[in-house]
Amino acid sequence: MPTQFVLIRRIVQFHEYPFLNLGAHSGGETPVPIPNTAVKPSSAEDTALVTEWENRSVPRLRAHLRLQPHAGAVSHLTPLKDSTLRQRITNPVRDLLLELWQYRELLRTLVIRELRVRYKNSILGFFWSLVNPLATVLVMTLVFKYVMGMRIANYSAYILAAYLPWTFFQFALLDSSQTILVYMQVIKKIYFPRVLLPLAAVLANFVHFLLAMGVLFVYLYGYVGTPLQLSLLWLPVIVLSQLLWVVGLSALIACWNAFYEDVKYLVSVGLQLLFFLTPIIYFSEQVRYTTLLPEAYREGVFWAYHLLNPMATLAMAYRKAVLPPITIIHEPAAMGQTTQFPDMPLPLWLLGANLLAGAVVALGGLSYFRKREWEFVERP
Repeated sequence: MPTQFVLIRRIVQFHEYPFLNLGAHSGGETPVPIPNTAVKPSSAEDTALVTEWENRSVPRLRAHLRLQPHAGAVSHLTPLKDSTLRQRITNPVRDLLLELWQYRELLRTLVIRELRVRYKNSILGFFWSLVNPLATVLVMTLVFKYVMGMRIANYSAYILAAYLPWTFFQFALLDSSQTILVYMQVIKKIYFPRVLLPLAAVLANFVHFLLAMGVLFVYLYGYVGTPLQLSLLWLPVIVLSQLLWVVGLSALIACWNAFYEDVKYLVSVGLQLLFFLTPIIYFSEQVRYTTLLPEAYREGVFWAYHLLNPMATLAMAYRKAVLPPITIIHEPAAMGQTTQFPDMPLPLWLLGANLLAGAVVALGGLSYFRKREWEFVERP
């Protein structure tokens, strides 16, 4: 018995479809009825093919074979060639992207719903998303500039340039962690790509991030009169790199949290610790020229720190792209001494490594989510 009959039979039993109808047949091949009894693979090669196929998602089969419920009394299908079958099951990333494109309208609807629900019955609406970062930056400016002695002109702008990307990173991960559990009843009833749920949470936060950055640009270039930098051309690359990191991590966190609800608490604690390990309230230059390490180890630790912490590279990149270079002056009142940290240009190789790593994390996270999304319905 051809292997594809075994595959169809197993998937039909899984979904409790009483009948199949693949639509019009092509190529002059004769339709063959599905047997009423289970069929075992006829060879070791067929067994491997069945196992490989069953590890893939059922909707991919339905999309390729045009599988639909049918009210007729007999089920028919047209056999597939083994070469075609193998080609289809060895391109999971391409199939995932094609399916996301097919469901783009649903993704758009989910994003709009996220935006509407967040500020439902709110008078200020979107501007509430600015209150938290503005209030936080105001407190940071008062403490670090006037108490801790950071003598930097327009210090609040340098904090905002790094803190706004951080808020996007933080809230996108936290919001997406709960999406599978929130929509669990819907997931058990109808099919749609489950990865749309964390993606919708990420894109909703991304919209807020872009609007907040727009407000920052109006303040910097319209009110303060900050000169435009040539490095501003790198801003789309920086934003793309961060978006890739957030998409990949959100998919992983949402998937893990569907099985282990401790994950969201671990993520919350981890983000709180990561905030202080990321140059947001301080600068990368202070890490590079710190006196806590011997001179021989400073450069190596500095590059390792930015490679292992993607948000450190992104925080540095946003500041270098949006704001002019400065010399950081630290003058603590209690110590009575002044320390200067010269400006460092943005290393493009570091940004390229961050972008490449972000692409790997995004593809890996989406592929892992895709592999395990059919286990969500088995969750008690």
